[in-house]
Amino acid sequence: DVFDKIDFSIRAKGIQNRVILVLNPATKEHFIYKRFFEQRGVQAGTNDIIKDTTYIHTTYLDNYKHLSESFITQVEQMKLSNPNKYNHVIMG
Repeated sequence: DVFDKIDFSIRAKGIQNRVILVLNPATKEHFIYKRFFEQRGVQAGTNDIIKDTTYIHTTYLDNYKHLSESFITQVEQMKLSNPNKYNHVIMG
């Protein structure tokens, strides 16, 4: 697949080769969720280093004091009106 093609193209001797993925997989059927979470037994929300992968889970709460009041209001409204969307999009 495309990811493997990119992953295997990153190589050089004497340096640490990295692929950085910053995302929130759309569904549990997404290849990234399956490959990096399901197949490795990693729980959502993990902050840890497992095998050769660093997992960092953050939400807006980690930066709350720097967010506008209007953003906080939008998020709180979404939490009430569409909890599934809030949990996926906002809380990851």
